[in-house]
Amino acid sequence: MSTSILRKRNSPLPQGTPSRKKAKGNTVDNEDIRCVACPFSSDGSIVTPVVSEELKEVLLSRFKEELLTKLNGRWNRSRGSKGEEVQMSASEAIIRSRVILGVNQCTRLLESTLKRKKENKSDAESLLPSLIILARDVRPATICSHIPIYAHLLNKVPILVLPGKASVEFGSLLGIKAIAAAMFLSPSKVSSSTNCSDEELDAHNDVDSFINFVVQNL
Repeated sequence: MSTSILRKRNSPLPQGTPSRKKAKGNTVDNEDIRCVACPFSSDGSIVTPVVSEELKEVLLSRFKEELLTKLNGRWNRSRGSKGEEVQMSASEAIIRSRVILGVNQCTRLLESTLKRKKENKSDAESLLPSLIILARDVRPATICSHIPIYAHLLNKVPILVLPGKASVEFGSLLGIKAIAAAMFLSPSKVSSSTNCSDEELDAHNDVDSFINFVVQNL
């Protein structure tokens, strides 16, 4: 190999070559989840609101007090002495059915809902999420960048971004390493019927109360 091609590791890059390190605060499309390039948007991008640190603390606190307490303080299922999963209470089952955690799980449900909507399926409306929460610290941001696009295609589902180290903080709250995305579903036609017990209705009301509070503060 010609020695003219070789370059010392610390030698300066030729003029016009992109720097190895990005300047602090310098972002382009899909480098920050708050602004995602989207061909379906009129201006070519989707801007998602980033809440303040103070509001983030309030949201996480309310999630803990209103929902997590019904799950014994942890998202992972409790297990018995032989490792078997302990049977869920009625309120726990409702909350777990309406709160979806993780990028993959959220993506699968959004794709399924979008497909059913395009096919004019009768149950498509009941599957629409009421709220989507994303963590801004996830890197690379492209891991979550498709979610705002799906939300836009599903009639602009309410969506927000939590600042700071939200994925770690949200995960720590639930006893999980990190949570990049969370989705809150509307009550289904079956579970919201008059056949629900008082415990189930209370759980639905708790989820709805959290959703309404977040949406009102967007």
